[in-house]
Amino acid sequence: MAVNSTSGRRSCLVVLPSCKEGVSAQSFIQCFTLTHSAFTVQLATPGGKTPEFINQDDQSRRWLNDFRTKPFAVPLSLEIIDPNRYTSLVIPHAPGAAVDLANNKDLGHIILQFIRDKSKQLQSLLRVYVHCCTLKT
Repeated sequence: MAVNSTSGRRSCLVVLPSCKEGVSAQSFIQCFTLTHSAFTVQLATPGGKTPEFINQDDQSRRWLNDFRTKPFAVPLSLEIIDPNRYTSLVIPHAPGAAVDLANNKDLGHIILQFIRDKSKQLQSLLRVYVHCCTLKT
């Protein structure tokens, strides 16, 4: 089980897109706030690039500006992620996630590894996501 040796908490990988379509600011804030209270959270993006936060209001802009000053705000590159180090995977609402799912083989590998090794919950969530994507096309 992937447990942080210093805090004793489980590790959660939060994957964000780095393309211009971005990630919803509100979704990310809610996702991070909830996961950070129970997990050691690690952010990751394709190439380790800074994510583009979309649909910001004044409150979310202030929260994100404060968040960016924290050491855990710097994302790792998906290319170096070992899925076995994490007990959970979260992909917040992000229009850019579809771009990454279609074009980033590392993200595909990470998701497949979670499906193989982790809970059935991810499989169910992924099926819902794929179904929603097919409805949009």
